[in-house]
Amino acid sequence: MNSRESTSILTYLRIYLCEILPLTFLCLFGCISTAYASTDIAKIREKADRGQPDSQVELGIIYIKGDGVPQDIDQGFSWIFKAAEQGQADAQYMWGERYARGVGVSQDFARANAWIQKAAEQGQMNAQYSLGALYDSGLGVIESKQTAVLWYRKAADQGHAEAQFNLGVRCLEGIGISQNYEEAIFWLRKAADQDLVQAQYNLGVLYNEGSIVPQDYKQANMWYEKAAKQGFASSQYNLALNYLDGKGIQKNEALAKIWLRKAAAQDHAQAQQTLRELAMQ
Repeated sequence: MNSRESTSILTYLRIYLCEILPLTFLCLFGCISTAYASTDIAKIREKADRGQPDSQVELGIIYIKGDGVPQDIDQGFSWIFKAAEQGQADAQYMWGERYARGVGVSQDFARANAWIQKAAEQGQMNAQYSLGALYDSGLGVIESKQTAVLWYRKAADQGHAEAQFNLGVRCLEGIGISQNYEEAIFWLRKAADQDLVQAQYNLGVLYNEGSIVPQDYKQANMWYEKAAKQGFASSQYNLALNYLDGKGIQKNEALAKIWLRKAAAQDHAQAQQTLRELAMQ
């Protein structure tokens, strides 16, 4: 590929444990720690001991994160499992994710699927998305793009950004669903409005290329810049090219070089090559 060609559309967030679910495992339970007082924990434990599933989940999360107690993942999950057995949807999802990720247990996608599906069928948004990912990748289930799209749509309707992105790209590609460009843009924009960089980048590419939407460099640059400011290397590179060529924006080699350097610092090969070419001019 010529170094001055922009990078093209992303496919969907496919890899179940890496790209689809990029957060650390503990972020499933809230990334911000809560300073629990010992008296609060005692009250939560009392309710959990009485069999209240929501309190069992809360106590489990306390132990998994080590909030106000020494961290004890096994004890935490023992409380999560008690709630999952009672049908608590969040607990079912967390228990399933434990097996999907192999946290303290052997990784087992079939078992993960069984529990995640229980939660998804109760409307648990994250479980619906994860179940779509499992069917998309054929992990623990027979691969089915149609079933994946069904679960992505359920999660997307509840506002799950990654599900909206995956559904948008599936509509764009016509995989697991009839190709529908209008619906694809609808879902990509929903995800982009939630600051999902992949969706912002894809919208930038679509408006830059003008193949399925009217070409609009200004709108392309708007979406590229949003993703570029979040550190997305391909957006940084494509935005830089538009600065170099004056597409939808005033030519500005200095700004182009700033974005190229940011992308190059992330090992973006085309950005690195373009910087070398500019240095030789």
